[in-house]
Amino acid sequence: MDLFKMAKAEWVRASVDKRHPFRTFVLGTQDEKMEMRTVVMRSFDSSSFTLRFYTDSRSPKYAQIHRNNQ
Repeated sequence: MDLFKMAKAEWVRASVDKRHPFRTFVLGTQDEKMEMRTVVMRSFDSSSFTLRFYTDSRSPKYAQIHRNNQ
């Protein structure tokens, strides 16, 4: 099994196993300064390799992502 397939399999497992170490990860946003914070994965789409997480729309991280979604 190649590294990509192994990573994909772990993300799939993490999407259903709340104790999986891939369930939480660090997200970095940049505005005037770089900020790093831990977020919790809520779902994973294996066909597009897309992670989904949720945040409160009142949070600074939401405003930063809204201004710069790159």
